[in-house]
Amino acid sequence: MGRGDVGPGLLLLLLTTPAAWHGPEKPVQVMVDPIDHVRIVGEPFDVTCVVTAPSYKYDVKWLTATNSFRSNGKADVRNENYIISDTLSIPAVTMEDSGKYTCIANNSAGFRNASTMLRVVERGYVVLTPVQATNQEVAEGESLKLQVHIEAYPKLLHWHWEHTDSLKSSGSNKLDHEMVSKNNWYNNTLFLDHLEGGERGLYTFYAGNSETNSSVAFSVSVKSSPRVCSVTVSANDSSKLLCMAIGYPAPHIEWYQCPTHSNRYEDYILLLNDSSPRVVNTLPFQEVEVESTFPFQDLGANFTFCCVAVNSKGSTYDILHSVFRSVMAPPNQLFSPILTTCMCTSVLLLLLLLFLLYKYNQDYTNLPSTAEEDSGCDTSGCCEESCEQEESGQPLLKGNNYQFC
Repeated sequence: MGRGDVGPGLLLLLLTTPAAWHGPEKPVQVMVDPIDHVRIVGEPFDVTCVVTAPSYKYDVKWLTATNSFRSNGKADVRNENYIISDTLSIPAVTMEDSGKYTCIANNSAGFRNASTMLRVVERGYVVLTPVQATNQEVAEGESLKLQVHIEAYPKLLHWHWEHTDSLKSSGSNKLDHEMVSKNNWYNNTLFLDHLEGGERGLYTFYAGNSETNSSVAFSVSVKSSPRVCSVTVSANDSSKLLCMAIGYPAPHIEWYQCPTHSNRYEDYILLLNDSSPRVVNTLPFQEVEVESTFPFQDLGANFTFCCVAVNSKGSTYDILHSVFRSVMAPPNQLFSPILTTCMCTSVLLLLLLLFLLYKYNQDYTNLPSTAEEDSGCDTSGCCEESCEQEESGQPLLKGNNYQFC
């Protein structure tokens, strides 16, 4: 072959490998995406390594802990670079296939590699991890974000939030949340804006896939103004009032004489400040039920009593319950046990006196007839002795009585 015959062949070689005439060769680039995989025992596994090489002089291989795989590489030319896609495949994974899979490529400029992890599990799973503490406490009007990190395989099919309040009622309406998903994991965020006292309770996140379901709950306490539940007369002492209130933080109780036709707080007259009312019950979500006792027997009638519950949230109060003393006055003491006993005794003595008077009158009526029989007088009222002595002109003396015929 002559000199002129060689030139075109050399020219063709220069056109197909232009990088060879532009100084040292650039290193290869290696990429494996994603960086982690999960499979259930028996499922197939495929992962692709993408290598970018400046020339056809390259080498690609896999470094694994198992030999039960096959690889298939395909090359393409883009923008004067070779793009090689090498796919590793396992038809049915076993627990022994778990581990690190590394794609290694090299050329004259050196080695580059990228790795991915395979985790083989026996069954599917959903693992929920709260990002912040599950017990949250906020002031009324503040906002809150509840976040959950989710790891799941197979992929999630359904998820939602549910709110359960202190009355055990639940619902999932108007719960604004956001889901961000990656390979086998997710992040979900619930937005609670400008919380009110009635929005305290349990906020539960539910998620599930084709294999299993899982949930995680957050307890949210809201610091809010207290509320008065009832004002009643004590069952054991009718001269005392009882006020029941609920709140968080725990409220103290103030008793006022309230004006009948005024709603101004300045017009109330403080009667008692119960700074340490008795704690009756501790309710869910840190709410406390307290009871205060107020004696009102020594006060005048026609009072209007107001029970005011106060805590640290702006010293708010509730005057929904007012009580008039004239309505709740103690029962009439006229028929007390002692007075009733005295009256019964007096009646018995009066009946005994009437009985004695009757007996005395009866004995007095029978007395004259008895005297006549003892004196031997006839029915005409004259005694025989008296008549005989009358003829002799001598009166008859008998006892202390003088009798004449």
